[in-house]
Amino acid sequence: MVARSSPRDLGTDVGRTASVAYTALGWVVVFFAFHVYWYRGGSVASPGKLPHAPHALIAQTLGVVVTVAFPFGALVCLSIARGWARGRAASIITALVRIGWVLLLLRGSSGILDDLTRATGVLSNGVTGLSLEDATGHAHLRWSDWAIDAYFLAGGIIFWVLAVRHRGQHTTAGRRGARGIWPAFRGTSS
Repeated sequence: MVARSSPRDLGTDVGRTASVAYTALGWVVVFFAFHVYWYRGGSVASPGKLPHAPHALIAQTLGVVVTVAFPFGALVCLSIARGWARGRAASIITALVRIGWVLLLLRGSSGILDDLTRATGVLSNGVTGLSLEDATGHAHLRWSDWAIDAYFLAGGIIFWVLAVRHRGQHTTAGRRGARGIWPAFRGTSS
């Protein structure tokens, strides 16, 4: 049996979900801005030089994934915040948010675990088996390595909260009446 919420509670719930979605959007924008900054030669908190062969293809592929993930991540966050994630789009948006939080949480937690095993000397080459220089292009663990891993972990947590809140909003009757991103395709006029 699904508990019904009053319209007043739904407005608060939708507002909280929108706040989390805008927080996630902010995370995506800062994430992409740092990549643009590094691509243009910025060095503050730089993760290091891209690996050379045979890992160069993997690095280039991940670069393409980051470039493609930004507009999708931004659109997913906006669609939830603005109430566009309705009907068939809701299940696609939900799947994308879930994929996002899993990937970000795995990347952040594995990076922190890798840094911890190197810093404590438990595993000199971390959990990846790569030396720090092979993985990042520098010989010593830096504050930026920890910051980047923590940023991914924070992104994973933000997107996890968004997934939980969006699922609750998606399954609750009486969502707010946004027209959606493309109202003409549903037979409604602007």
